[in-house]
Amino acid sequence: MARLRLLRDALTGERYYREAATGMAFRRIVGSLVWPCGERPGCLVVLGETRSRQNVLGALRHDVHRLEEIRSDDVSVLLSRMARMTEDWLVQYWATPMADNRVYLLDDANDSQRRLRRPLLHYGDPQGWQGRGEGLLPFYHALAQRRTKSEKTLFLGDACTGADEIAKLQEEDMGRKPTDFPGAAALCFALAEIDVDPWPEWGERAKLYGGACRRAGRLLMERANAVSYTPKILKSMREICEEMGVGEKQVRAWVRAGAPIAVEGEGCKIRYSAEGLRLQLWRERHCAMLLQQADPAES
Repeated sequence: MARLRLLRDALTGERYYREAATGMAFRRIVGSLVWPCGERPGCLVVLGETRSRQNVLGALRHDVHRLEEIRSDDVSVLLSRMARMTEDWLVQYWATPMADNRVYLLDDANDSQRRLRRPLLHYGDPQGWQGRGEGLLPFYHALAQRRTKSEKTLFLGDACTGADEIAKLQEEDMGRKPTDFPGAAALCFALAEIDVDPWPEWGERAKLYGGACRRAGRLLMERANAVSYTPKILKSMREICEEMGVGEKQVRAWVRAGAPIAVEGEGCKIRYSAEGLRLQLWRERHCAMLLQQADPAES
């Protein structure tokens, strides 16, 4: 059962979320997923940005509260909890690096969600993410520090493993990828969705997005449509060839080279399938590797 209710202010028309257990009101809910890394378990985090600012002089940002955090080194547990949290917290968007090869598991999870007629998981790169994340840890670390050092607008509750990982970061860790620290990265990725893409106050949004009865719903839909990614499943050799602009011989060569293409059956009953974006990402990396092998001086 959903832990939040989506309500509308009778006077202003503003739509907002109210948590059933505490009565707290939030203007948006964001989530993030970071896969397990080495011995560190993966992490799911859901944050809520409060509807109102603190009633103190000079308050620039709305408070952010951690609503739920899940840690597990079992990806199947992460996926099942992610689907549950999507419904519990009405999460419209999950921030997770698309360069990770395990993203295809989210496609499989959405297939299951479709069969069950449950809400789909909408996901994409975190705000500010580039490539595979090299050198980005100081950027995300600063987002958390700003809300905890110079001001107190980030409330994480007790036993927050993401906060523990952030507190243990050393200077020499800043050259590593954020995803090497799943708890810290998940917290920072969700926070980046709020702080890197700040929403104007309701009065300003009302001017931008029209009448009171439509503006909040339109804003939420435009946000979801702008950043969500719907996987494109290529269900046959023909579809793969058409989408990638190559022939069957090239597709079979990609399979031998380890491309993310599923091959099922034998002989004349053999079937091929792939996810379009994952295959294109692999294709780009594979071409770069071949070019480097052909001319090492260019690397």
